[in-house]
Amino acid sequence: MAAASALYRAVGDREGEARMLYESAVVALFRQQFDAARQRIEEGLELAQALEARQLEAAFVSGLGVLLQEVGELDAAIAHHTRAVQAFRDLGNRHREGSALYYLGGSYLERNELVEALAVFEQAAIVIAAVGAHRYAALIDSARGAAMRGHRATAQAAFDTADRAAGLCESERALAATLAIHRLHLSSSPAEATLAKARELVDSATGDDPRFALRVLSRALSGGATPGGAWEVASDGSRFRAPGGDDVDLSKRHPLRRMVAALAHHRVTAPGDTLGFDELLAAGWPDERIAQAAALNRLHVALTTLRKLGLRDLLRSGERGYLFDPAVPVAVA
Repeated sequence: MAAASALYRAVGDREGEARMLYESAVVALFRQQFDAARQRIEEGLELAQALEARQLEAAFVSGLGVLLQEVGELDAAIAHHTRAVQAFRDLGNRHREGSALYYLGGSYLERNELVEALAVFEQAAIVIAAVGAHRYAALIDSARGAAMRGHRATAQAAFDTADRAAGLCESERALAATLAIHRLHLSSSPAEATLAKARELVDSATGDDPRFALRVLSRALSGGATPGGAWEVASDGSRFRAPGGDDVDLSKRHPLRRMVAALAHHRVTAPGDTLGFDELLAAGWPDERIAQAAALNRLHVALTTLRKLGLRDLLRSGERGYLFDPAVPVAVA
């Protein structure tokens, strides 16, 4: 692949060179050559951005997210997966959008944020069903089964659905190993024996998906506690608390409370997705109809107030609206 990249460079085909960098980065990632993979991704990303090759740029962002997930940098992985989801969605590439959603959900699953993981997997399943990508359908449903491990019958149903989707694919050792490892969440064997079996399955297949499944299983068998340092947000928006901070009471500040409730609900049901300006206005002032300029000014003042009250590190703005940062652990209760 290095020779192919050099040939593309020699003939001046910069996009071809970028594509070869992407393919060689994927191979390096599968082989766990993480330094080489990162170098090729970063080089390819810079080249894709210079060429304004948006599909390639999104692919490199997604690949970097997978690499970060592999090395345990889950907050950064979530940020990159979120960016990739939005980019592929904007480009109309539903297959890659579904793939990026799968990896985003997997990052939440690795962080043991099961509600968020299941919400993202549900989005991923809808997107993938629309394009008929059976391999990703199997991966998504098996990961959903792992996330629902505390509900045996529901998890079993998800694993069975995954097996049916896998049956529609060509035989692939990595896919079969991934599904088998996820099924070990329902094993009655001792943890040590269960992990030994999972490691055997990883050793039998090459790829990031079986390793991901092993990391999830290992965390679950070790207790899988929700990460410390999470923000706490009341589901009705009446209070929030930053890690190590004091409660901020919004119970008597009704527009702000309703906006926080809407943002918290959206964080759980669609992590990584923005809540639009109109939706935030409707949440804050549900019974009022005011001119657009006045409405936007009111929204700006409210969001500025929330930041000053302590939400500055959690509240993010996007092109289409606002959201609670998907890379920051949040406990909504």
